[in-house]
Amino acid sequence: MSDLMKKSVLLLDSAFSPLTFCIARRALKMLMKGVARAEEVSSQKVYTGKIWDDKTVDFILADIYLPKVIRLMKYRYIPTRLQVVTRKNIFTRDFNKCGYCGKRFSPKNLTLDHVIPKAQGGKSTWVNLVTACGPCNKFKADRTPEQAGMVLRRAKRDDHPYQQTHFAKHVN
Repeated sequence: MSDLMKKSVLLLDSAFSPLTFCIARRALKMLMKGVARAEEVSSQKVYTGKIWDDKTVDFILADIYLPKVIRLMKYRYIPTRLQVVTRKNIFTRDFNKCGYCGKRFSPKNLTLDHVIPKAQGGKSTWVNLVTACGPCNKFKADRTPEQAGMVLRRAKRDDHPYQQTHFAKHVN
């Protein structure tokens, strides 16, 4: 039963927008408190027995199933936190792989490379920074990948994957 309580459940806001995943134990707690509503349930029973019903003001027999998706009943402001652009975060995003040759290296053997060089007006942003090994970075120098005849192995993204939603302290 304890493994069942550690399964992931998708948490939606009141407008059905995804917020994050939580464990089943937390989801069931929110359901019992009336903070959330189950939108989709699995076929796995979590509890069979008597539960209190406020409508009939009595105990009723009920089967409670493990939720897959729950939705918050009321709108709650959920602040988002953006991760700072740091060397470590860029390496983590790129899985310690060179953006040009695709080989994996230890962080001490990697460098940060500006796809559009600073000399050509490139900024230090999530989109413009890529992990590069020493030889690839040296070969590219102050040129764009096209000018150097190199191919960037990962697609440029407008955002970064480390945008996090912090909701846990706001749901209680």
